[in-house]
Amino acid sequence: METILQYQPIVKQTADRLRSDFEAIETARALATDFATRASDRDANRTLPYDELDEIARSGLLAITVPAEYGGLDVSNAVLGK
Repeated sequence: METILQYQPIVKQTADRLRSDFEAIETARALATDFATRASDRDANRTLPYDELDEIARSGLLAITVPAEYGGLDVSNAVLGK
């Protein structure tokens, strides 16, 4: 007898598009503050930060180094170092 598995695609939200260096810095600071409030519980329970990684991806921060000619923000190295 054959078993047929139903394919259910995982639908994820698209990332926000950051428009400036200032917005990227403010977004990173807000996420850092939020993550800090949950860090001790996460460490105590030895849970991996999957939710936090999803939040970073949705925030648009993973794309800040994409060159401008490809539609990215292309932030400076000074901003990346903050």
